[in-house]
Amino acid sequence: MFTSHRATVATTIALLLAAASGCSKSAGAGSSGSPGSSSNSKIAENLTDLPTYPNLTSASMMGHPPTQGAVFSATSNDPYPTVVAWYRSRLTGATEKVSGYIDTTTPHKEIEFHMAKWNEQVMIDFNPQYPGTSITLGQDAHQ
Repeated sequence: MFTSHRATVATTIALLLAAASGCSKSAGAGSSGSPGSSSNSKIAENLTDLPTYPNLTSASMMGHPPTQGAVFSATSNDPYPTVVAWYRSRLTGATEKVSGYIDTTTPHKEIEFHMAKWNEQVMIDFNPQYPGTSITLGQDAHQ
């Protein structure tokens, strides 16, 4: 049986695209001074136009917006409902979609927020097989 962990898939795709273009930004920058964020070197700067969740335990940035598409992948130890509520309050006008990849017999949860401006999306995922709540921010290239 195929088990999907979409944040990992999105990260893998972004890494392949960044490697193909010869341009990627690795973790190591600060987290834009977000309150509650770690100063740990595992927190990369979010270069997308989407808001950075303030309490991250790790993050990586692939791509160089606005001229390239970009994916910011992060993890927080905060509970899934807390992260979802934070993004819901900041993404006014976003379309919400619960992923069809969720098995309702397990505690695995995933929600996506879609914004039309730069084909932006925020995906929040909780899978009990992995630690923390996964946050993936994606954005198409634009000028």
